[in-house]
Amino acid sequence: MAVNIPLSLNSYKPKRWAYITFKSQQMMDTTMEQSIALQGHRLQWELPENTNKLCHRCGKLGCAPTACPLNNSRGRSRTRNPVAHLKERFHIG
Repeated sequence: MAVNIPLSLNSYKPKRWAYITFKSQQMMDTTMEQSIALQGHRLQWELPENTNKLCHRCGKLGCAPTACPLNNSRGRSRTRNPVAHLKERFHIG
């Protein structure tokens, strides 16, 4: 068995998924029947023909990257106006 964890092109941080290659179909079937968790998260198995349908942000099947919950969790707001909170505080504009 071999495991490949891809890295992000921009940050070199590991992605949220891994590619696993098995020595035999029987080993793959046996492994995929198991429920495995890592750091409190249940791992999800997907077949190679489904990989192009996975969200590249969260790794879930059927999730669109533009509507992904992880899309807006970068720690900053969508507005890029640095003085907006000051205008609101002092009732300007």
